[in-house]
Amino acid sequence: MAVAEWYGQKIYFDYATGKPVAGKEVEAEEFIQVVYQDTESVGFGIVPPYVVGWYCPKASMDPDTLKTQVKEAESEVSSDDLELMKQGQLSISKVLTLAAEADA
Repeated sequence: MAVAEWYGQKIYFDYATGKPVAGKEVEAEEFIQVVYQDTESVGFGIVPPYVVGWYCPKASMDPDTLKTQVKEAESEVSSDDLELMKQGQLSISKVLTLAAEADA
């Protein structure tokens, strides 16, 4: 559920400028970390009701870099996949497939 919520914060990122919406920098950064193309590994810590995601390497917040690293998805995640994501049951291979499709 946490990753789906972080992904939903894409509304706080301006793809044209590579900058977060003013006043929503934290929310935009959470989205950016989820979709950043150079992410090599991800770890999660869970202590209900909190979830912390640790993305490596940390995404650059340079607007020019973000314009190339954060691309607007051509298609949305299906409702079935979104539900699996919320339940924490979407496999990493499916996540990677969805990411590759969005990048194509």
